[in-house]
Amino acid sequence: MKSLLTTVFLLTASLYGHAAGPVDPGPGTPVDIGKKLPGRWLYTAIDDPRNALPETGTAKWHTVPGFPHDWRNPSHRPYSTAHTAWYRLDFMMSGDGVPRRLALRLGPVNDADETWFNGKLIGSSGVIDSAAGHPVVHAWDRVRLYDIPEELARRGGRNTLAIRVQGYFPSEAGFREPASTVVIGTVEDVRNAFFREQLFTLFVTVIILGAAAFFLIGFFRDRGNLGILFLGLCGVTMSMHHLATTQIKYVLNGDFVLFKRMEYAAIIATVYLFMNFVYFHFKRRRARAGRRQTLVAMALNIAGAATLVPFLFSNDFILWDRLMKYAVEPLWAVSVLFSLWIIGESARENHRAARPLLAGAFICALAAVNDVLVNRAVLPWGYVSHIGFMVFILSVQQMFSLASSMEGSGKEGKKLPAVDAPLPPAIVDRLDAVIDFLKKNYREDISREGLANMAGMSPDYLGRLFKQRTGMKIGRYINSLRIDDAREKLRHSDESVIHIAYEVGFECLRTFNRAFHQSTGMTPSRYRETHRRTS
Repeated sequence: MKSLLTTVFLLTASLYGHAAGPVDPGPGTPVDIGKKLPGRWLYTAIDDPRNALPETGTAKWHTVPGFPHDWRNPSHRPYSTAHTAWYRLDFMMSGDGVPRRLALRLGPVNDADETWFNGKLIGSSGVIDSAAGHPVVHAWDRVRLYDIPEELARRGGRNTLAIRVQGYFPSEAGFREPASTVVIGTVEDVRNAFFREQLFTLFVTVIILGAAAFFLIGFFRDRGNLGILFLGLCGVTMSMHHLATTQIKYVLNGDFVLFKRMEYAAIIATVYLFMNFVYFHFKRRRARAGRRQTLVAMALNIAGAATLVPFLFSNDFILWDRLMKYAVEPLWAVSVLFSLWIIGESARENHRAARPLLAGAFICALAAVNDVLVNRAVLPWGYVSHIGFMVFILSVQQMFSLASSMEGSGKEGKKLPAVDAPLPPAIVDRLDAVIDFLKKNYREDISREGLANMAGMSPDYLGRLFKQRTGMKIGRYINSLRIDDAREKLRHSDESVIHIAYEVGFECLRTFNRAFHQSTGMTPSRYRETHRRTS
């Protein structure tokens, strides 16, 4: 009996020209009528309310090749510059086993929509304004879930789905997202599938936040490593961006403008926090950071901060779109290339731990490029930057694991020579060169790895030899030089304590106070009062 009905419906469908059928949205997997009915969807740029009625003719309508379809993209056909347009599908619905309660999943659609089923409005998102030519309330990246009243669904007959869409941006409108489509099924199936997707999104967000927390905890354990701080903050902003680009914000009934602001601001901040992680982490691995790299990092940070301001204080979405296209994204390209340059330079200098990071950063950069091109409707698939970022996090973990495994070994992984015997003259000369370098440059950001490169030794071996030569570890020796300089300035100048701390080479006042107290047994302020009173 069911096969007979199917044959009848197929024959009936041919009478309607574009009618597709039969569709059987029974219990189980919902039917994707957006992508599984190629050549059946119709489009018109004529904004006429009669387009919603099943009896309205479609002789002047155009066939849509398939979804996604952006009617303002010249590469998509049919193409139009109209602000408002209609999509329509005539389809047959099987009479056997058709459930009584159906739902539509629609979109994302750019921007506002009104959705009609058999001539009746079943839902809308955003607010269409025909007079203004653009929506007065936005919903451009929202997935719509509309229930179909059971009395509207014509089981064993022809059904008409008509969707009125009003775009906002000058160069994009319609079902432009790679994931844009129309799905019909039971209310339970459609909604359950939707919420399962949101659970996966939430899972990814939690994973990224967990990694961010791990790095932030690592920073509080090693406060001299600003790179780890920036990496942790980068994870926080990446998770914020990922959350703001998903449908979870609508589940939370969040403010549209607030979440869009968070989406843009978070991704801009993520790129520059990523760059600062690379710069500060590998800055520690060189005896002195290159002045050219420092200037480039400063310039990019200032430019990035400037591009962030309009997204924080303006509600002009058109301005946001233009800034992204003509300022933000080009600057991203420069900052990413700058980051890869620093990592590549470190890898080339035999920092083997930098090699997995270079691979992870490159994959992350490719994922970011993909997302930009997908957002510009150049590529047809989905967003993958969150996956690229997780790959990058794994490469960071691999970098730290490799660095730890190299502790206690030479550059090539060989066992370190003993250092209990008297030091050879050649070794003494190299150590004295390092000591002389420290005396001249202790105010700079100096790393053990950079000194080891200069001395031609592994960092661990240099540390052991240095302590044998001076009786102090490298870090303590550098601090002693800085504290001596600070004591002199406290006795003979009126500069503030914090200014002196930074001037002698400390990166934060708290570290300076702790080191000063360990060396002198008193705070800097107390030291100044005591020695000025006795002088």
